Amino acid sequence: MAADTNANAAPDVISRFSGWVGDWRVAVLEVSLPAWVNVMIDDSWVHISSLIEASEPMLLAHLTNAIVSEDVFNGSGIADSIVYPMTGASDGRRNVQTCLDALKRAGAAISVKADEIVGSSVDSVKTLRLLVEMYEFYYSRRLGLSARNFHKGLMRAVRRQLSSVSGIPSGTRKALTDALDRLVNFSTNWQSGLLFSALVASLAPNSLSPSS
Repeated sequence: MAADTNANAAPDVISRFSGWVGDWRVAVLEVSLPAWVNVMIDDSWVHISSLIEASEPMLLAHLTNAIVSEDVFNGSGIADSIVYPMTGASDGRRNVQTCLDALKRAGAAISVKADEIVGSSVDSVKTLRLLVEMYEFYYSRRLGLSARNFHKGLMRAVRRQLSSVSGIPSGTRKALTDALDRLVNFSTNWQSGLLFSALVASLAPNSLSPSS
């Protein structure tokens, strides 16, 4: 765990996640996921400033509480298992496990295990994967999509947004059109940074100059 807390560790950790190796992806994940966590937990727990902090068991409990329909602190099921204050590592592991159980009961596709994100063998890549899985589950429900159709719906929304971007030089416009024609995934198709830059430009028109 200590090795992942230095400034140079995060890019290496994130670059090993699902083949996302572009530097811009590192920056986006480092900023967007902690920001999303903080919005979700609101003022119910201490806000985080980095992904390293996201494996804290009680933070995960509050995040789970904001995502699933059951009240993880005052209802049935997981509420019977939450231990607070925690007196040792076993309490933290128990709390994380009950969070994972609640997410699975709600229908989330969770692939990580409690021992991988808490305790002496913490895997920061697994913590990142858990956050992405929680994020996807939350928005698939919010958008009214099944998990199977989430990527299809998101792809349609991204295509519509990218088609609306204006003020792009003709040369770049042709490259963007070609990239849109080939757009089938959220991994290799985004490696050049062109689609991401265009998405930023469409959402925040004054954030990038036309020459960018």
